[in-house]
Amino acid sequence: MFITFYKTFRERPEEYQLTFEDFLNGVEFTTQPRTPEAITIPFTVERDKERLRQFFTRNNKNTGYILPRLPSFPSSECPRHYSTFHIPKKSGGWREINAPDEELKDYLTSLKNYLEHTLKILPHNAAHAYVRQRSTVTAIKIHQANDSKWFLKLDMKNFFPSHTLEYVMSILEQVYPIGFLLENEEYKRNFTEALKYAFLNDSLPQGTPLSPTLTNICMIPLDYKITKHCQKNKIIYTRYADDLLFSSKYKWDYNKTIAATKAILEQSNAPFKINQEKTRFGSRNGANWNLGIMLNKDNRMTIGHKKNQRFRAALHNLIMDHLRGVAWESEDKMVLNGNISYYMSIDPDYTLATLAKYEQKYNVNIKELLRI
Repeated sequence: MFITFYKTFRERPEEYQLTFEDFLNGVEFTTQPRTPEAITIPFTVERDKERLRQFFTRNNKNTGYILPRLPSFPSSECPRHYSTFHIPKKSGGWREINAPDEELKDYLTSLKNYLEHTLKILPHNAAHAYVRQRSTVTAIKIHQANDSKWFLKLDMKNFFPSHTLEYVMSILEQVYPIGFLLENEEYKRNFTEALKYAFLNDSLPQGTPLSPTLTNICMIPLDYKITKHCQKNKIIYTRYADDLLFSSKYKWDYNKTIAATKAILEQSNAPFKINQEKTRFGSRNGANWNLGIMLNKDNRMTIGHKKNQRFRAALHNLIMDHLRGVAWESEDKMVLNGNISYYMSIDPDYTLATLAKYEQKYNVNIKELLRI
């Protein structure tokens, strides 16, 4: 009997045929990353229970197999350790946020670090949310570099809440090295109990440090299959959480891409589905907004007219208050500083020109005005 695992590398490894002994002996690719680029490959090994038993017997003191200490309360009491509130969605309505208390938050953080740092599980290269050195900007830049002119946006409905413990475990069994470790019955029992704390009423809550990591890991096999389909059809694919973005230099039959994505989700028994109401296809000659960024007809990223107006208004208010002797609160300065950094990452030429214009007009140093 054979097992297929998915493993993501920071950089394409040299061509090398992995053997079962490599896994038993802890062989790893050691190429050091030069960029945040990564590549995911599937590989198949023969399942051998006796070799697995020997492996765990020899390595039972290895920190990779020691899970974080459980909280002081049983997983059944998790609902008592969450505070629930709502924040407005940009698209309208409200998003439910479930924030864990300090003890549960600390535990979920330790489990997140265990998956990311101890086991070194990396997300697929298509993932740009909740990944260091990646963002909405890096996602759009992938499409910009391709000089894409046509865009398809898909949204996954109820993405976080649809992830149940059973589904997450079924996907983790496909991801190396956690899938390899789960071949051990004792480890699987312990890990399943540890993972129960990540769920609230058998759903992944939004508001914990672990939920984003788990969704990215669970999407590895799906991101791989969707990417393979897109590569065959000269389509660029990126994903930011539950937002899937496809693009091409040429207009294509996007319904085939939707059908292929639906088929991949169904074949993987994914509990979430495409939100038909949010599906959108169009060219960058129109209002080509994706992930809050406009990629215009000239293939240039901008923050859009409304954000430009708000940016100029904020600078004007800052300077007028300064001239009247009214000092801004630290929180207000942090917000504007953050907006400037964000705008710089999208459209540095416009941002710098706007800052220079206001500084010259009013003879001020905006950086000094925003110093905390």
